[in-house]
Order: sequence, then structure tokens, then C-alpha cells
Amino acid sequence: MNGLRSLCVIVAALASVFGSAAAQDYPNKPIRLIVVTASGGLMDVAARVAAEHVGKALGQSVVIENRPGGGGNLGAEAVAKAPPDGTRSASSSSATSQSTRTSTPI
Repeated sequence: MNGLRSLCVIVAALASVFGSAAAQDYPNKPIRLIVVTASGGLMDVAARVAAEHVGKALGQSVVIENRPGGGGNLGAEAVAKAPPDGTRSASSSSATSQSTRTSTPI
């Protein structure tokens, strides 16, 4: 049940971030979804399933990039330091987000 809920949250987040720009000529290059957990885990699998659906809806490939470590800080930092072109987003669990809220170096 948690896996399904996580998948729904990821799809909703990606749709809200990238869906509003679908009427424009956006995205014009692959979208990178940074997952803050190791590959093969629940978040990684859910992100890959969501990426497939979002990619089909937008007509653009969605690349999953795993950045585990630092309680999610490494992935958050990668998104924060990415070029501001709107093609990067992060996926994390609420537990990861809550535990790093006060210690994020960005």
C-alpha cells in the first residue's frame, strides 16, 4: 500500500511540475529525475514507473539519476545546483525530507 501511495505522490508531483508547461515547447531536452535513494529500492522503482508515464504524456524521455547518501542531501544539492532550465526534479520520501529539513547545506 505504501508503494502505491508513493507512486501516486510521484506522479502527481511530476505532473504538477511539468504538466503546466506541456502547452509550450517544453521540455525540449530529457528530464532528469533525481532519486535520493539507492537503485532497486521502493522509491527507485516507483520513480521509474512514474517516469515512464510522464515521459509518454510529455513526449520526452525521463532519466532517473540515483543520488543516495547524506540523508537525501546529495540529491537535493544536485537539484539545487542544476541549471535553472526546469528539467531537473527530485524524488524523496517524507521521512527523508523531514530528517534533512534543518541540516540541508543549500
